[in-house]
Amino acid sequence: MKHKLFVVFVGALLTTTAFAQHMKPGLWETIAQAFPEDPADMKQRANMSPAERKKTEEQFSRMTGMTLKLIGGRLTTTQRECFTPEDVALFKHTPEAMAEKLANEMVAEDEKTIIDSISLPTNHTVTVSFTRPQDPPLGGNFTGTLKVIVPNSTSYSLHRQGVNVDGRYLEMWSDSRWLGASCGNVKPEPK
Repeated sequence: MKHKLFVVFVGALLTTTAFAQHMKPGLWETIAQAFPEDPADMKQRANMSPAERKKTEEQFSRMTGMTLKLIGGRLTTTQRECFTPEDVALFKHTPEAMAEKLANEMVAEDEKTIIDSISLPTNHTVTVSFTRPQDPPLGGNFTGTLKVIVPNSTSYSLHRQGVNVDGRYLEMWSDSRWLGASCGNVKPEPK
């Protein structure tokens, strides 16, 4: 169950990269992590031999369909995407535009999600506050925030955090950066 929750959060995080670009065309890399992970699991993974680490990374990658690496004992995913000039022309690369787009995506993914507020931009950052009613047996609400940080045309960060009705804290972040105009062997997504 812990792994499924991680997959859901990282998967939701990575799906945002497909529409959030209005920046330089070319090769982009997104690195993402979800928290919290069990400290005992993290400690055990941090002390693995290279062979054990490779086997564990392959198992998690097969389970999730994503390439996962262990960095400091944390499961981390890295994704590279190629964006053409036509791709980036479709999207605005501002904190406000990205926050609005992400809020709409959150509601589209789960129509129970309520967007409580979207802040005015401050220091290249916009915060979306949201509430998501939880199904039984939990009931109650998951409340959280999503921060969208767009400091320049070659990077952006997303940081989502929240608390379940049972008090469990969840957090995930991603950093995306432009690697260069050439995509090398990474092909653009089919239209």
